[in-house]
Amino acid sequence: MKFDGHVKLTAKAITRMKIKCPVTTGSCNAPMFKDDFRLWFGDSKQSTPTDNYTSAVFNYISNAITPDNISAVKLPDAVAFVDLNERWTHDDPKGQRYHFMRARGESNQAAYYNAINFIERHTFNWVSNARKILKFESAMYRNKDVKPLQRPGIRLNNYYVKELALALHSLQDSFSPAHTQRYTGQRRPTDQVVAGIIKSNSNVVMPIRNLYDYSAQDKNKHSSNDYSSGGPAGNWGELAVNASADLMILSIESLWKNDKGLTGWGAFKAKWLTARFN
Repeated sequence: MKFDGHVKLTAKAITRMKIKCPVTTGSCNAPMFKDDFRLWFGDSKQSTPTDNYTSAVFNYISNAITPDNISAVKLPDAVAFVDLNERWTHDDPKGQRYHFMRARGESNQAAYYNAINFIERHTFNWVSNARKILKFESAMYRNKDVKPLQRPGIRLNNYYVKELALALHSLQDSFSPAHTQRYTGQRRPTDQVVAGIIKSNSNVVMPIRNLYDYSAQDKNKHSSNDYSSGGPAGNWGELAVNASADLMILSIESLWKNDKGLTGWGAFKAKWLTARFN
């Protein structure tokens, strides 16, 4: 996905997460889940070169510094900024899991488990740090009516937002035909109706059959597939939105439970990240 694609997909996923918010504590309305007003010059429902470059440049100019140092970074920007803040990951073998891809010489199975573990680990890191914020808030504001995760403090805020952003970035990339193959047959994925997927039936998820090696790809074709799949209005984008919303819901549910791991992770993985390699 492109910069603007990640922003658009994440923003729509947050809206859906709030509709299905699993708790009544106010966690789903934490500042990280709010979004600034955006003016898209291209298409708000599709990922476009115009929006990709203008949104990236606008964010850098308006913020002057990267989101790691901003006191109130929002999740849509944090997800998109992984491509810019972690530029080393595009060519480094160990960075491929950031984008749900395979390093040169790496097997599909190894690349898949690296990416899956990456998403799970960073999601759980968000849960762990969010719990620390809850303790911080209860200590600082114990005599006030405090909505959870509203005042995390600058040190904790940016760190814990980035953790969920890393997980969502990789998850969303797994639905791009430039990163993985989730279809069968020889036709190009952009020309194929995948298992009859339509927006009203976007829970039908094809298993991952191949993770692509970025170093061996035609970069122009990679970019084209990222654009075609990065809009919320498309089939792949619709799937990425729903998967992202589910991961946020899973994270918030885990936050309020005492489970050692992520609540419902197995079911989430089976639904959105199943793999079938030959």
